Amino acid sequence: MATTIPRLRPTSITSPGCCKPPTGSARRSRCCAALATFFAFQRGTGHAHPERDPVISNYTDLLAAMGRSEPEIDGALAGLRREVGLDQA
Repeated sequence: MATTIPRLRPTSITSPGCCKPPTGSARRSRCCAALATFFAFQRGTGHAHPERDPVISNYTDLLAAMGRSEPEIDGALAGLRREVGLDQA
């Protein structure tokens, strides 16, 4: 009998405002969705995924390239962690 592994999904991987480009476009980054998935993995297992840190680095680099300041980037990460239920508000 095959074992079914439950899928860990954040409450929403498409809604965080941190993923919107500064121009106000509705398009969201795939990096944001990937990071939400890694945070959801951590929430579900209690352990950070081994590839989480490089994804965080790529995401912060992306936000910096989009013109976000360091406090905005920190806020985006904190908001995404709250969004998936990893941190409390």
